[in-house]
Amino acid sequence: MTEHGLTAADIAAQPSSRKSAKASRGKVAAKYKHPETGATWTGRGLKPRWLTEEISKGKTVADFAV
Repeated sequence: MTEHGLTAADIAAQPSSRKSAKASRGKVAAKYKHPETGATWTGRGLKPRWLTEEISKGKTVADFAV
């Protein structure tokens, strides 16, 4: 820093040019809902346990569409 004539305040004043991935994403509305428990799933990521159990009982993902 001293070689370039910078202080800690100079570095702290620089805005971050890189945003985190989570900061740029908004909330996603639920696409699936369990009618009895009210549990929801957006359709992203792994299927929740409640949905996997219902599918194993013979239901389809479409049965839980919001």
